[in-house]
Amino acid sequence: MAKVYVSSTVADLTSERQAVTDWLVAAGHQPVHSYRPNSETVRESCLDDVDGCDLYVLILGHRYGFQPEDNNPEKLSITQLEFRRANGKPRVALLRTSIPDIGLSDVANPDRLRLIQSFREEVQRELRPAEFNDAQGLIQALSTGVQSELQKLHRSAPTVSADDPAVLGIIATLTRQIDSRDAENAALRSRVSELEDQLSAAIARTLTAAAQPDASPAAVAAAAALEAGDTGPAEELLRTREDEEVAQIGTPDTDDAQQRRQAAELAREQGALAVGHDVRTALQAYQRAAEYEPDDTWTHFFIGDLQMRLGSLVAAMQSYRQGAAAAERRLQANADDLVAQRDLSVSHNKIGDVLVAQGDGPGALAAYRKGLAIA
Repeated sequence: MAKVYVSSTVADLTSERQAVTDWLVAAGHQPVHSYRPNSETVRESCLDDVDGCDLYVLILGHRYGFQPEDNNPEKLSITQLEFRRANGKPRVALLRTSIPDIGLSDVANPDRLRLIQSFREEVQRELRPAEFNDAQGLIQALSTGVQSELQKLHRSAPTVSADDPAVLGIIATLTRQIDSRDAENAALRSRVSELEDQLSAAIARTLTAAAQPDASPAAVAAAAALEAGDTGPAEELLRTREDEEVAQIGTPDTDDAQQRRQAAELAREQGALAVGHDVRTALQAYQRAAEYEPDDTWTHFFIGDLQMRLGSLVAAMQSYRQGAAAAERRLQANADDLVAQRDLSVSHNKIGDVLVAQGDGPGALAAYRKGLAIA
């Protein structure tokens, strides 16, 4: 979602402003338009709102608009002031070529007509504005322009990689916290190593969200908490992102498989963050991931490991067998899949671990031999 400032004169472009606002809302963005009836006090409000937005959209017709007197030596209109204030942000300009109501335009006033012509020329020098003459052309130009500018914004947004020193430092902090717990929880050390890729991804995702120009207070707070060793706010942030991905499943023009993969990744990252302080919360996160991606073998393994930690041997056995079944399905599709062979070998070893815990030595020996044979 982006905050989009909608700039235009009002009297001549009421329907166009409404159409743009409706499209932005339908596209999941937050439109901002501070323009109110002519007032000196509105100037700073409008310009401040421009500063707080991610993207600026100008709808320009043939009316120049209100010109504030104070702090405005060039006697520019509020709309032109907003356009200049947005310089440096992604900007989309939509120029109306037709004049539906000449009485609402400045074409009959030579002085104001020169002002609007000068403004239109300024826009054309600085941008590649799209022209429209009806509602259909307006929305087509708007959607193309907004999507193009947001893609540029996304590509240029700051990101934090999984091997960034800040990420590695937080991983070290979380690992030390687990090591400092009592002997029972110290068994989680091996799991932190096992889940390190997911832990790194979760931290990098959180720090990246906090580094964006439009970062939410929740993202900033989550990053600060992570640096202090508290994963709770980051888990909440990722859960919100997960819910957003799930909400898109089944909507038009959506790749449901991709949405499920993204939701599963977010759930696994929450599990990796939670595993050091709340095994049950971590288990719930991985179980959601398994619902989104039932064929992800290692998600079932993680679930089984956590169930073992909680003493639920029967449930752990079921999870490891589900992981084995997922690996076997992949091998049915491609018998030469070495990764699937490795995963099936691991599943036999994990089943053996459960059988040992249940006191079934012969059964465990048979399971380990199956795993060894594949290896």
